[in-house]
Amino acid sequence: MERLEILMDLHYAGLEPRDKESESSSPGVLTDGTSTPIARTFSVSLATVTPLTNGVPLRYLISNGDTRYYVLKITSKDFNTNNGTATNIVSDNDSYEGNDNGDDSDYRDDGNPTNSNQVFITANTCQLPTNNEGEKLALNYASSLENLINNINVTRSELYKGFGNITVDVTSNDLPMSVYVGVSATSQNSNTEAVASSSETDSTDQWTFDLGVSTRAPLHSYTLRPNLYLIDADFGHALLITGNLTNSQSAVPGFNETDNYEHLNNKTRIYDIYLYPVGHNLDDLAHSYCAISTQGALLNTDNTDVTVTRRGLGHLPKQQFFVSGLNRSTSYHAILTLPDNQSSTSVTGGAVYAAMNFTTQADSNCQLVFNLDFCTEVAYAVPGNASVFSSQQLTQIYDGMAAALFANFTKSQQFISCHASNDSRFSGLKTCEDCSDSYKQWLCTTTIPRCQDWSNESPFLGPRLPGFSRNPLIDSLIKPGPYREILPCVDLCYSIMQSCDSQFGFQCPKEGSAGMLKSYGTRSTDGDITCNYLGAVYFLSAASSTPVLTSAVVLTVITMVMMFL
Repeated sequence: MERLEILMDLHYAGLEPRDKESESSSPGVLTDGTSTPIARTFSVSLATVTPLTNGVPLRYLISNGDTRYYVLKITSKDFNTNNGTATNIVSDNDSYEGNDNGDDSDYRDDGNPTNSNQVFITANTCQLPTNNEGEKLALNYASSLENLINNINVTRSELYKGFGNITVDVTSNDLPMSVYVGVSATSQNSNTEAVASSSETDSTDQWTFDLGVSTRAPLHSYTLRPNLYLIDADFGHALLITGNLTNSQSAVPGFNETDNYEHLNNKTRIYDIYLYPVGHNLDDLAHSYCAISTQGALLNTDNTDVTVTRRGLGHLPKQQFFVSGLNRSTSYHAILTLPDNQSSTSVTGGAVYAAMNFTTQADSNCQLVFNLDFCTEVAYAVPGNASVFSSQQLTQIYDGMAAALFANFTKSQQFISCHASNDSRFSGLKTCEDCSDSYKQWLCTTTIPRCQDWSNESPFLGPRLPGFSRNPLIDSLIKPGPYREILPCVDLCYSIMQSCDSQFGFQCPKEGSAGMLKSYGTRSTDGDITCNYLGAVYFLSAASSTPVLTSAVVLTVITMVMMFL
């Protein structure tokens, strides 16, 4: 019935095909009786037009050489509601709703959908034809079906890497109106125009695509930043986190800012993750939520462990993914998505974030540990022995070492006047708590070294042959093979001197000395982890995580420190 109404509308609008040509026009060009010719390729009244529902994405097939036509009728009421399927899919402060083809005209820097008087037309390529040779789908918009079919005043968006969009500005004078959309699959090698419908076509010569039109927010989007960050990886596992879920520019709109998100797990998660080996053929559709969520990732959220963590900058909630079953010495693409879980149909839209890459380690001498009870901020690969110890056993061993040493420090602290009045304390600015925090940061990073492959020859790594670990207990108890250590950051040592009474006798190696170069490292300004500190995440807010260091005053621990140098 809807299609018949559309065809009748066209008839009464005078858009039925004319059966003769004006003598004043060129052959094949029809006119409307005026001196201005109307270029016409197809019969408007014979076009099949599929009605769309506001805010509901649908999935379609299209054959090479075809064009499909769609329409959404909208009124002023469509701009006065926030209930829909598209309110939560754009979450990062750098969202991109264009084609990422070098044109930044569609780049948005506000982090939220523009809900006022705009119509968002988006499409995703879900699957390519079997013998596709680089052809892409194209999304087209016009204010009338006649213009759309005859390519008059048409706005076009080619689906780059499987994503395309058009945003239409609407004024109150335009309403009510019909939004006419076309999706074409014309071969790049074809010299003929697309047709409204095709003859028999091999099913392998078809695209699958999702199309959505909404007056509230885009049903599909692509974001330039990954919003997914590597904490660390060993030979078969990786630990990744999202950006902050609350109280941040990257916070997810529509979610409770006061929620601690401790309830998040595999079933109640906000974000999804998909892993593909580098070189996987998904690259042509890497911006398509439909393709990423349906094309058989090697691993996804369903076979990862999803939790919430507050480790790292700000101690704000972040979604955490612990991924198992990875191959040694293998590079992976990890793609974060934000699904639109409010959709009432089996087809859902969603946001795609730029892929981030990581590589697993080659040897089993380093094992990933996290969720320690005492050294709660530790989350990285540590010297291990996978043939003897599980990651859970290593977690208990290392955490027990650090907790025992800290207990001894606490006893020593009882003899220092850090709880005295300001006049009697060693510092009017620092307290016992400041000293304890600084010491614990240093203790956890030195007692629990951060481990890398022996084959990794990065200049900031310290070589550790069997029997030469920083902590002798590692060699006597765990007995790892050869590995390289990401040395602790020297500023952790300086922080103890600044925060603790000199009676403790802490002493750091002098800046530039052989002792410092052998025992400590310095932070990078480009986001790489070139020295170990708690809460470190690869390439996440590198500048803000770098502290302002004062002079190279030296000091570290009494006799206990010697075992860690």
